[in-house]
Amino acid sequence: MKKEKNELIGKFDVKNFPKIRRVIEDTVDYGKKMHHMKALIEIDITEGKRKIQEIKNHTKKDFSLTGWIIYCVAKMIQEFPEIHAIKKKNKVIIFQDVDVAVMVNRNIEGNEFPVVNVIRKANEKTVKTINEEIQNAKKITAKEYLSNTNTKAVKFLVSLPKFFRRNIFCRKVLRDPFYQK
Repeated sequence: MKKEKNELIGKFDVKNFPKIRRVIEDTVDYGKKMHHMKALIEIDITEGKRKIQEIKNHTKKDFSLTGWIIYCVAKMIQEFPEIHAIKKKNKVIIFQDVDVAVMVNRNIEGNEFPVVNVIRKANEKTVKTINEEIQNAKKITAKEYLSNTNTKAVKFLVSLPKFFRRNIFCRKVLRDPFYQK
Protein backbone atom coordinates (compact mmCIF):
# COMPACT_ATOMS: atom_id res chain seq x y z
CA MET A 1 0.00 0.00 0.00
CA LYS A 2 1.49 3.27 -1.12
CA LYS A 3 1.00 6.21 1.23
CA GLU A 4 1.28 9.82 0.28
CA LYS A 5 3.92 11.92 1.89
CA ASN A 6 1.36 14.10 3.71
CA GLU A 7 -0.21 11.07 5.42
CA LEU A 8 3.16 10.00 6.78
CA ILE A 9 4.09 13.43 8.09
CA GLY A 10 0.74 14.49 9.48
CA LYS A 11 -0.36 18.04 10.23
CA PHE A 12 2.14 20.75 11.01
CA ASP A 13 2.49 24.53 11.15
CA VAL A 14 5.29 26.66 9.83
CA LYS A 15 6.01 29.85 11.73
CA ASN A 16 8.61 32.52 11.35
CA PHE A 17 11.62 32.21 13.63
CA PRO A 18 11.58 35.48 15.62
CA LYS A 19 14.79 37.46 15.25
CA ILE A 20 15.18 37.78 19.02
CA ARG A 21 15.34 33.96 19.17
CA ARG A 22 18.66 34.17 17.30
CA VAL A 23 20.22 35.83 20.31
CA ILE A 24 18.62 33.26 22.62
CA GLU A 25 19.99 30.43 20.47
CA ASP A 26 23.46 31.99 20.47
CA THR A 27 23.33 32.48 24.23
CA VAL A 28 22.45 28.83 24.81
CA ASP A 29 25.28 27.71 22.52
CA TYR A 30 27.65 30.11 24.26
CA GLY A 31 26.61 28.72 27.64
CA LYS A 32 27.72 25.28 26.49
CA LYS A 33 31.25 26.65 26.05
CA MET A 34 31.51 28.33 29.45
CA HIS A 35 33.10 26.64 32.41
CA HIS A 36 30.75 24.29 34.20
CA MET A 37 31.02 22.24 37.33
CA LYS A 38 29.71 18.78 36.63
CA ALA A 39 28.87 16.42 39.43
CA LEU A 40 26.39 13.79 40.43
CA ILE A 41 25.34 14.48 43.98
CA GLU A 42 22.55 13.63 46.34
CA ILE A 43 21.20 16.35 48.59
CA ASP A 44 18.59 16.07 51.31
CA ILE A 45 16.20 18.95 50.67
CA THR A 46 13.66 17.94 53.29
CA GLU A 47 14.54 20.88 55.55
CA GLY A 48 14.49 23.31 52.63
CA LYS A 49 11.08 22.10 51.47
CA ARG A 50 9.78 22.39 55.05
CA LYS A 51 11.01 25.99 55.27
CA ILE A 52 9.49 26.85 51.89
CA GLN A 53 6.16 25.40 53.05
CA GLU A 54 6.38 27.49 56.27
CA ILE A 55 6.99 30.62 54.18
CA LYS A 56 4.06 29.74 51.89
CA ASN A 57 1.77 29.23 54.88
CA HIS A 58 2.93 32.42 56.59
CA THR A 59 2.94 34.78 53.58
CA LYS A 60 0.26 33.08 51.43
CA LYS A 61 2.64 33.49 48.47
CA ASP A 62 4.07 30.77 46.28
CA PHE A 63 7.81 30.12 46.62
CA SER A 64 9.77 27.89 44.30
CA LEU A 65 12.36 25.31 45.10
CA THR A 66 14.47 26.90 42.35
CA GLY A 67 14.66 30.18 44.28
CA TRP A 68 15.78 28.36 47.41
CA ILE A 69 18.44 26.39 45.49
CA ILE A 70 19.79 29.60 43.91
CA TYR A 71 19.96 31.16 47.37
CA CYS A 72 21.90 28.16 48.73
CA VAL A 73 24.31 28.06 45.77
CA ALA A 74 24.97 31.81 46.04
CA LYS A 75 25.74 31.54 49.77
CA MET A 76 28.03 28.58 49.15
CA ILE A 77 29.93 30.46 46.44
CA GLN A 78 30.21 33.48 48.73
CA GLU A 79 31.85 31.21 51.31
CA PHE A 80 34.14 29.55 48.73
CA PRO A 81 34.71 32.26 46.07
CA GLU A 82 37.38 30.28 44.18
CA ILE A 83 34.54 28.24 42.65
CA HIS A 84 33.35 31.43 40.99
CA ALA A 85 36.76 32.34 39.51
CA ILE A 86 37.35 32.97 35.82
CA LYS A 87 40.80 32.69 34.23
CA LYS A 88 42.07 35.52 32.04
CA LYS A 89 45.50 34.89 30.54
CA ASN A 90 47.75 34.23 33.52
CA LYS A 91 45.43 35.74 36.13
CA VAL A 92 42.32 34.59 37.93
CA ILE A 93 39.42 36.99 38.36
CA ILE A 94 37.23 36.36 41.42
CA PHE A 95 34.09 38.46 41.53
CA GLN A 96 32.65 39.29 44.94
CA ASP A 97 29.10 39.45 43.61
CA VAL A 98 27.56 36.10 42.80
CA ASP A 99 25.43 36.20 39.67
CA VAL A 100 23.37 33.08 38.96
CA ALA A 101 21.89 32.34 35.54
CA VAL A 102 18.55 30.55 35.52
CA MET A 103 16.32 29.57 32.61
CA VAL A 104 12.78 30.94 32.69
CA ASN A 105 9.95 30.53 30.20
CA ARG A 106 9.18 33.88 28.66
CA ASN A 107 6.44 34.78 26.20
CA ILE A 108 8.01 36.14 23.01
CA GLU A 109 5.71 37.08 20.14
CA GLY A 110 2.96 34.82 21.49
CA ASN A 111 5.15 31.78 22.11
CA GLU A 112 6.82 30.44 25.26
CA PHE A 113 10.61 30.20 25.01
CA PRO A 114 13.28 29.36 27.56
CA VAL A 115 15.39 32.46 28.16
CA VAL A 116 18.40 32.96 30.39
CA ASN A 117 17.74 35.33 33.28
CA VAL A 118 20.58 36.44 35.54
CA ILE A 119 19.95 36.95 39.24
CA ARG A 120 22.52 39.67 40.04
CA LYS A 121 24.14 39.75 43.48
CA ALA A 122 22.24 36.62 44.49
CA ASN A 123 24.54 36.26 47.51
CA GLU A 124 23.06 39.48 48.96
CA LYS A 125 19.41 38.55 48.43
CA THR A 126 16.81 36.65 50.39
CA VAL A 127 14.94 33.62 49.09
CA LYS A 128 11.86 35.83 48.80
CA THR A 129 13.66 38.43 46.66
CA ILE A 130 15.20 35.79 44.39
CA ASN A 131 11.81 34.12 43.95
CA GLU A 132 10.20 37.46 43.07
CA GLU A 133 12.90 38.14 40.46
CA ILE A 134 12.28 34.76 38.84
CA GLN A 135 8.51 35.37 38.74
CA ASN A 136 8.99 38.90 37.34
CA ALA A 137 11.42 37.63 34.69
CA LYS A 138 8.72 35.30 33.37
CA LYS A 139 6.42 38.28 32.77
CA ILE A 140 8.82 40.44 30.75
CA THR A 141 7.80 40.77 27.11
CA ALA A 142 10.20 40.85 24.17
CA LYS A 143 9.63 44.59 23.84
CA GLU A 144 10.48 45.21 27.51
CA TYR A 145 13.48 42.87 27.24
CA LEU A 146 14.84 44.79 24.26
CA SER A 147 14.22 48.14 25.97
CA ASN A 148 16.57 47.01 28.78
CA THR A 149 19.37 46.19 26.35
CA ASN A 150 21.43 48.09 23.84
CA THR A 151 18.78 47.85 21.13
CA LYS A 152 21.04 48.98 18.28
CA ALA A 153 23.66 46.38 19.18
CA VAL A 154 21.03 43.62 19.48
CA LYS A 155 19.41 44.58 16.16
CA PHE A 156 22.82 44.58 14.51
CA LEU A 157 23.74 41.25 16.07
CA VAL A 158 20.52 39.47 15.01
CA SER A 159 20.85 40.79 11.45
CA LEU A 160 24.21 39.06 10.98
CA PRO A 161 24.57 35.51 9.67
CA LYS A 162 25.04 32.84 12.35
CA PHE A 163 28.75 32.41 11.61
CA PHE A 164 29.49 36.09 12.25
CA ARG A 165 27.21 36.32 15.29
CA ARG A 166 28.91 33.37 16.93
CA ASN A 167 32.43 34.57 16.16
CA ILE A 168 31.87 38.17 17.24
CA PHE A 169 29.82 37.29 20.31
CA CYS A 170 31.78 34.27 21.50
CA ARG A 171 35.21 35.72 20.82
CA LYS A 172 34.46 38.77 22.95
CA VAL A 173 32.59 36.95 25.69
CA LEU A 174 34.83 33.91 26.03
CA ARG A 175 38.01 35.98 26.29
CA ASP A 176 36.84 38.64 28.71
CA PRO A 177 35.53 37.72 32.17
CA PHE A 178 34.33 41.27 32.70
CA TYR A 179 32.20 41.02 29.60
CA GLN A 180 30.86 37.71 30.88
CA LYS A 181 29.87 39.43 34.10
